[in-house]
Amino acid sequence: MPVALAPAGAQRVGEALVRHLHLNPARRIPRIFFEALTHVSDTRLHWLAAGAAVYAIVRFIEAYGLWHGRRWAELFGVATGAIYVPAELIELWRHATLLSVAVLSVNVAVVVLLWQEYRAGVVPVEERRERE
Repeated sequence: MPVALAPAGAQRVGEALVRHLHLNPARRIPRIFFEALTHVSDTRLHWLAAGAAVYAIVRFIEAYGLWHGRRWAELFGVATGAIYVPAELIELWRHATLLSVAVLSVNVAVVVLLWQEYRAGVVPVEERRERE
């Protein structure tokens, strides 16, 4: 059963978004977007909202820890960056493109850099001040 917003309201919102982004509504990507909007169910919408909430909470925890110079937040950043690697590997396996190789390479480089900094024991400025 489609959400009450989907038939009329979502169509208007989708059209406004496509116009705002200067996209051609007849092209493939905007059509996929409109198709998804018109076939969204209450269950799917709830799962999407729950996923977005979990993602926001995880990013908030990481941001809080980094803002306050907590050592655990660095490791948390490594973990949350590395969590995308399996999905990127699957994408590379299914559709090997220059873009998928570049995205995977950049993400792996960032994760390795963060891991090296964590292992090197670089102490955030706030923790150094607390120790002095």
